[in-house]
Amino acid sequence: MNYIKELNAFYSQVSVSGLPARAINLFNALMHINNKTGWKDTFTVRTSYLEAKTGQSPKTNDRARQDLEEAGFIRFRSRKGGKMAIYEIIPSEQRVVKFEELAEEEESSSEPSDVQVEEVGEEETREVNIFDIYLKAFNKQPSALQVDDLNAYIDQDGLPAELVALALEESGKGGHTFNFAKTIMNTWAKMELKTIEEAKKEMEDHKNKRNSWNNRKGPDRKQPQYSGAF
Repeated sequence: MNYIKELNAFYSQVSVSGLPARAINLFNALMHINNKTGWKDTFTVRTSYLEAKTGQSPKTNDRARQDLEEAGFIRFRSRKGGKMAIYEIIPSEQRVVKFEELAEEEESSSEPSDVQVEEVGEEETREVNIFDIYLKAFNKQPSALQVDDLNAYIDQDGLPAELVALALEESGKGGHTFNFAKTIMNTWAKMELKTIEEAKKEMEDHKNKRNSWNNRKGPDRKQPQYSGAF
């Protein structure tokens, strides 16, 4: 099994499957573990180890593996007597037909072109696919560690997905790396920003601070939090 090929296929299929973040997080952990086993057809994992790798509770991981099995990414079998569950990652070539069918169903069920769709204002939450936006921003798929970081900003720091998406988009526009996007997200998380409007206001304030800083001379110059952004 080719690690990069499988991850690329996974992220290509995520938007079709509609997997929640918990399942994406668990899949990355299982891929990492299976890689260390030398890509065995089946492997076992302790619940406590998965909890440590994903940062998710056992109940959340139970729901996540159900999500993955129903979507056709894995098979698993629980065992009694305190024995570890058995996992099998389904190779991408065995999943491709199913996801092509799902994509066709999604396309056929979309709104016809003559139906008017009400536009959503900026202040309302927009539906985002973080991994598609990452790909567009940096022209590559996120690594397993970067997926963990993205999930943590949303699940642990409470940063809304649309703000994570905005940070990725703005970093990509400026030709910056993912680490730069993390600097922006760290700032927004500390400020407890929750809306696109708040984030855009903060970006505008940052521009003004940067311009003011550039015009100063001597020891009074104080660099903004993420100088060079936007």
